[in-house]
Amino acid sequence: FMLINVLRPDSFAKVHIPMSVNIPIRLDGFDEKAADLIKDKNTNLVVHCSGPSWSSGGDAVGRLEELGYKNVFEYNGGLADWLKARKPVIRGE
Repeated sequence: FMLINVLRPDSFAKVHIPMSVNIPIRLDGFDEKAADLIKDKNTNLVVHCSGPSWSSGGDAVGRLEELGYKNVFEYNGGLADWLKARKPVIRGE
């Protein structure tokens, strides 16, 4: 599967889940970046944003499904849930 962080690049650079890729839903180029990174439309995709109070994850799920991806799921707890559980993260500047 592929774990997709849909937050802005600056947020991704500050902290993100290991092995996640950044495809920001709120910036231009989402469709193109998704196509570049996800070649197989049957890949299991898990999308997350900051947490359950944000709509970015759900928006990205809908957009990926519109683009023809078949197995798209949302990690509703998002980064907030991951941090709360004290799971490993990668921190940048």
